[in-house]
Amino acid sequence: MLRYVLLIGAVAGVAAYFLVLKPDLGKTEESLGAIASQIAGRPVSVNCQGVVSSAVNTTGNEGSVKFDASGRPADVAELKRGVCIELEKFPGMLDDDRLGCLTSGQECPSDIERLVVAVHVLTHESWHLRGIKDERVAGCYALQTEAAVATRLGASPGLARAMAVYYTNEKYTRLSSTYQTPACHNGSKYDLNRGSNIWP
Repeated sequence: MLRYVLLIGAVAGVAAYFLVLKPDLGKTEESLGAIASQIAGRPVSVNCQGVVSSAVNTTGNEGSVKFDASGRPADVAELKRGVCIELEKFPGMLDDDRLGCLTSGQECPSDIERLVVAVHVLTHESWHLRGIKDERVAGCYALQTEAAVATRLGASPGLARAMAVYYTNEKYTRLSSTYQTPACHNGSKYDLNRGSNIWP
């Protein structure tokens, strides 16, 4: 009996430990949901992965949106905890001189790259919420709108565009064919602004 009491106490202690250490991502989820809703064209929400879930979930996908049998998207996007944390600290990194790597041609530090990827993940999943099920199409549309998302998160227009260009040049082309298509370019059928020469 004592063994079970100790086991229950240990489990409760671990749960309390995670709850105390868990940052409050509620406000982050709310702000990300507002951004996602703008792209989705309808009210949607973003759910950030919890501490315990992130400790046991080792899948590679940084975000997901479920679709029903008829192809309709859910009203919520699930984001990995790391993505949400990067987006939460985004405003505090806007004055970081290291962001100059985005336009200098130098290799960016890993935390800057994670920031850029996190913005893309949010944008990508927002297009799924709009009803774009094809990963390649959602990815291409995300390239063209992540500058707007970065601006909503607090970046200047110049920095936001630099982030989008960096992702396009340094990350997008390295994705598997599941997530990128050679048809994603200026003037293509996936170009959201065909009257403009600006890409992405």
